[in-house]
Amino acid sequence: MGAYPALWMALAFVIGVVMAPWLPRWGWGWVVVAWTSVAVAWGARRGGLARGGVFLLVGMAALGIWRWQAVQPDFDDLTFIGAYAGWRQEATVVGVLTEPPDIRDTYANLRLRVERLRFAGETAETPVHGLLLVRTTPEQTQHLRYGDRVVVSGWLTLPPAGARFSWRDYLARQGIFVTMTARRLGVLARGQGNPLLAAVYALRERAAAVVQRLWPSPESALLAGILLGLEKGIPRAVYDAFRATGTAHIIAISGFNITILAGLFVALFGRLLGEARGTALAALAVVGYTVLVGAGAAVVRAAIMGLLGMAALRAGRRQHAYTTLAVTAAVMTAFNPRILGDVGFQLSFAATLGLVLFAEPFQQAAERVLRRWLAPRQARRWAAPVGEFFLFTLAAQLLTLPISAYAFHRISVISFLANPAVLPVQAPLMVGAGAAVVLGLVWLPLGKMVAWAVWPLAAYTIRAVEFFAAWPLTTVATANFGVGGVVAYYAALAAGVALWRQRTRWLERWRSGVVKAALLPSLAVMAMLVWHVGLTRPDGRLQVALLPVGNGAALLVHTPTGRWVLIGGGERGSALTEALGRSLPLGARLDWWVVGATRSEMVEGLLPVLASDPPRAVWWAGAAQISPAARALRDQLQTAGVPVQAVVPGASLALGDGARLRALAVSPRGGVFLLQWRDFRLLLPLGMDFDALAQVEGQQSQWAPLTALLLADGGYAPLNPPAWVRRLEPRVVLLSVRQADPHGRPSLELLQALQGFPLLRTDRCGRITLTTDGSRLWTRTARSCVP
Repeated sequence: MGAYPALWMALAFVIGVVMAPWLPRWGWGWVVVAWTSVAVAWGARRGGLARGGVFLLVGMAALGIWRWQAVQPDFDDLTFIGAYAGWRQEATVVGVLTEPPDIRDTYANLRLRVERLRFAGETAETPVHGLLLVRTTPEQTQHLRYGDRVVVSGWLTLPPAGARFSWRDYLARQGIFVTMTARRLGVLARGQGNPLLAAVYALRERAAAVVQRLWPSPESALLAGILLGLEKGIPRAVYDAFRATGTAHIIAISGFNITILAGLFVALFGRLLGEARGTALAALAVVGYTVLVGAGAAVVRAAIMGLLGMAALRAGRRQHAYTTLAVTAAVMTAFNPRILGDVGFQLSFAATLGLVLFAEPFQQAAERVLRRWLAPRQARRWAAPVGEFFLFTLAAQLLTLPISAYAFHRISVISFLANPAVLPVQAPLMVGAGAAVVLGLVWLPLGKMVAWAVWPLAAYTIRAVEFFAAWPLTTVATANFGVGGVVAYYAALAAGVALWRQRTRWLERWRSGVVKAALLPSLAVMAMLVWHVGLTRPDGRLQVALLPVGNGAALLVHTPTGRWVLIGGGERGSALTEALGRSLPLGARLDWWVVGATRSEMVEGLLPVLASDPPRAVWWAGAAQISPAARALRDQLQTAGVPVQAVVPGASLALGDGARLRALAVSPRGGVFLLQWRDFRLLLPLGMDFDALAQVEGQQSQWAPLTALLLADGGYAPLNPPAWVRRLEPRVVLLSVRQADPHGRPSLELLQALQGFPLLRTDRCGRITLTTDGSRLWTRTARSCVP
């Protein structure tokens, strides 16, 4: 086995795990084979036979085969929850939450460690074990916490197995073989989990709330992903931009991410405290980060690979790094043999191997190039940041590229520019944002002082990624890239490395040029962002922005005196928080919320906004009993101590400099409002019903013609009579509706009747902004669209 027996033994174990699915299931027979082979190897060694190492490798491979087969589920075992998947009866399951609920805009996932099972019509409960994934609604999970013992009823089903992505295989690697869509859910007991883990999750929940209070969205969502591993709040458009540019590792908890960031931390702390202390402090930061985000299996795996990457970067001999990498992979595979099929593990392993193979040679090459123009000492000093911010990422990407192409069916060709543009700010961003959160946990105003200083780095990261994502041909589809392509790529890479060792001069010049071209524009963009924040001031005009929030309607009003008012809400909290974050200046706070309607699609989006940016006061129209979301919002406003004032017909809200929001009609469904300033009049029928329509029609002579009209209920024709709209004579008609609305809105009949009126729709135009000085009107849309 040569000079590195541990390396070859680890590789033999992993090869055994890979071969196991195609070999006979001998159970403990493989252990017998393993021990027999080890005994023969020991005897051969004592006899001086060179082939003793071969028997030892056979024994390690047999152990790998046994380990893989030992963790396969037994679907004939009636104490295993997976045995009941597909039974055509409703089941009631009792179990304990193994992690906090994963709450999204329209659904929520729960992971249960099941204890008991009972089918409909039965009285006896069957003890069972295993994990269960439960799909339910966000409203049912708002009150749930880690460690709750719950009872849930529904149908047990196998996860789907698609051709391009198998949800079944993905969950199986996490030990989940059955799912359920909950029809009923209740809590039986609290605090049934690990007390230490419960405390960690409680701390993370508090930290997440502080993050939402310190920064606007989408920066708060980005930092929640980076610092706490909470990616669910990141707006879809922002997340897609990170994926398209190959920078998604920044917001994902992965070995790739932690390896790169740990290297940056080692460099940062090393310069301040020395190499040994800097490495130790970086390792402590990784461990603390792992605990803070919940120490789940994927996080622990990522942390291990990240720490290994740090060790590899500081290893005195590259062979030691190879051995450490192989042994770590074997140990992780022994704990969970299914991990070899996990794309996250594959990317982590490949990224770390890339650092081991290429990081040091790349940095040495950069230093040789810089010595042509700089003194040796200066060249060494400049080569360090070049390697840390660009070459280390390039080294990792070289080995992860084929895995991404095979697993995700596409690769980002812009990533080699996007990564060096955003990575330099990630270490100071994490350090500064982490300090702001810690201070914010102690005293929120203290945290905000640091948060404002960090905000330009987060804003720059998002804007830079979005800038590169807007380029043409950012990604290349690789649907036909198979295993053969992966093998061919690595073979070509090996040949290229051999060639590169002899012909490196032109490659070094090219890389040096890319670094200069990427870093200078990055600093310029960051400076412009900082100046933009400092120069933003009220301009004495009234501005109304109709935000793209799907169904429902949300309008952000900036009054002539600088107040901020949010009218309505929408159905998607992530879309609303992102739109507000992009619209409100840093540190600005909403003065008023106007809850103009209480149906679900008008208030569901307000629930997450309340956690991050509670208003100073709320003007409430309609009955909270109309929807569960409205009841939950009213309760949370009361808990937060936000004053709520009921809207009555004829009441008005003074917005400054003569601008007013007047309630024309109020019903249990909500209210109809008129926003007026000088000659500008905007009608907002947020809570329109037929009674309110009759009241408003009787008043229209007092305020018609209109400057602008928002169509009621997403363009539902009966609530927007064409003859009435024509009598209002609006200069522009606004419509808030989601793309491909499932209810068929807007009505074709209404669209035909509105021909001749300028119509601006959020599903086509994105954000729509009206600006007025009281007489003139300017309109602006986020996307080009034809009225």
